[in-house]
Amino acid sequence: MTIGNEEVEISPEQMRAMAKEAADAAKNDEAAKQDEAEAKKVDDALNQVEAIAQDATQNEFYKEELLQKEKQLKARKDMEKLDRQIQKAEEKLKCMEATVKREKDKADKARLKAQQTEEIREITQEVQAEVQGVKKVFHTKVDNFSAETDRIKAKKLQQLSQLKLQMTKILIDQGARGSRSNCLVEKDDQKAN
Repeated sequence: MTIGNEEVEISPEQMRAMAKEAADAAKNDEAAKQDEAEAKKVDDALNQVEAIAQDATQNEFYKEELLQKEKQLKARKDMEKLDRQIQKAEEKLKCMEATVKREKDKADKARLKAQQTEEIREITQEVQAEVQGVKKVFHTKVDNFSAETDRIKAKKLQQLSQLKLQMTKILIDQGARGSRSNCLVEKDDQKAN
């Protein structure tokens, strides 16, 4: 047998072995082809599964991404809604605090007014009591002064009466005796007087 440029001698046993090997190889080739075809089918199936899986993965990824975006959008909207609610609650709180402060100030003013009214009433009562005391003292002093004045007046009236009595007595005595100066008057009308 010539293989390439060389001649090789092969015994019939070797030939049989080689034929057997060739048959085995052909069988193996056929089996290999079948295996290859099976492998190709499996590979194609795997590729289809992989493509389906990839599509599914991409779809799932897309769905997950979309779901995540939706969740983020919803979360953002929820946060904005909560922020608005917090802002409204803060405004209500400020309003309530202002109302409470106004009511407290109003109550404080009313309490202060009532306290001042009570103090004014107490001071008025004290002043009235003091005025009554002073009036009483002054009335007592005025009464005492009036009594003293009346006593002094009576004493002076008595003294005046005594003086008038003395003057009347002198005039009576003079009238009865006459006045020498009346007699020396040169004019007639003075004499008559």
